[in-house]
Amino acid sequence: MSRPKDIPANHQARTGDGKIISATTGVVPILRELEPGKLQVIGTGFYVTRYGLFLTARHVFDHIVKSDSPGRHSLRILHDTGNALHIRPVTRISYSHYADVALAEADNFISQFPEQPLRNLRPILTLRHPVPGSNLVVFAYPRNALLDFTVDKSSCVEMFADRFEGQFECIREPGKYDAHQVEAYQTTVPIEGGASGAPAFDSEGRIVGVVQSSIDFGVGEHEGVVTSFLTPLRHALDLGFNNLMLSEGIWEYQQIPSDRKHEVLTLRDLAAFGHLILDHPVD
Repeated sequence: MSRPKDIPANHQARTGDGKIISATTGVVPILRELEPGKLQVIGTGFYVTRYGLFLTARHVFDHIVKSDSPGRHSLRILHDTGNALHIRPVTRISYSHYADVALAEADNFISQFPEQPLRNLRPILTLRHPVPGSNLVVFAYPRNALLDFTVDKSSCVEMFADRFEGQFECIREPGKYDAHQVEAYQTTVPIEGGASGAPAFDSEGRIVGVVQSSIDFGVGEHEGVVTSFLTPLRHALDLGFNNLMLSEGIWEYQQIPSDRKHEVLTLRDLAAFGHLILDHPVD
């Protein structure tokens, strides 16, 4: 089976304990089930906790959720363990009301053969603004790629994460090019369809933002020059869920106070309790 390309040496994402995160283990294609066993890539997401919470762009979900028939939820992700593929349903979504970012939870994170949790590596996230001119790398799955598991769920699947490189330019003022009233990171990363929701890595391997959109401003000699935009991660910090699964098959909350176990826990909370890795404390 063909695997997504790893993050290049000068942009290697690492976990808090130094493990390298590749485009296979940390970045996931988001799928829409067209019919049982047949799926289409609609965007990209990336894990932020060890057991199935991931971030993406809000607009990746918007149209699909609205068009699904009552009682039928067609959203899935493709989880790659390195030796097997697992299709997992998206069960809950927490939307930002003002930014193009959403937090989602994937269910059934149990491998059947043998039965064990499908844990994933957690990247290091940063709330620090990139330096103008600094390099960025985005990994994303091609939009509209089709997967067919109707014959054999373990069949060979060609699935590559595309790699896009560019530089951070500036912080764009809110509302200039879209309806989301928050600032965005303006970059020269030439993203394409399917990159919505993908992570942008800085040169230290930290995720700095979520891919939002791109615009081709080029005319004449500048034709084909693409400007792309990222949602800064700080706009995702207040997204969350209650009754989160945070450990291997049991409800283990570690440092979370007992009186908060069934409350909504946001990414801000999870960072404070050690379930989300930030490169510096969050207020």
